[in-house]
Amino acid sequence: MLFRSDITFTGRLVRNGRYEVLTQSGDIQFSPTGNDGFDLDVSTFSGDIRSDLTMTVNGTSRSTFDGRRGRGPWRSLKGTFGDASAVITLRSFNGDIVVSKRQVPDGLR
Repeated sequence: MLFRSDITFTGRLVRNGRYEVLTQSGDIQFSPTGNDGFDLDVSTFSGDIRSDLTMTVNGTSRSTFDGRRGRGPWRSLKGTFGDASAVITLRSFNGDIVVSKRQVPDGLR
């Protein structure tokens, strides 16, 4: 766990791999490459969650997610992409979380 740092991951996922990214006060940019599937669990207390991946969320296929419209301070997203063969957990208490197939430039977060 990092306390005051932004975290960026860009790369291929390992089938059946487990990825856990935690930060107390920083943004998380998670950009998997390739077509490997994953199960996603994301939450933030006082940040926004954005994703441009087509995922299954609550049984419905969605092509985008914008967590700024969530109720209360906690925002979360749980969904699956592809075959859900990897498990990804992303947590930031005070930061934005972006899940994207492409890298988002710093000025556009």
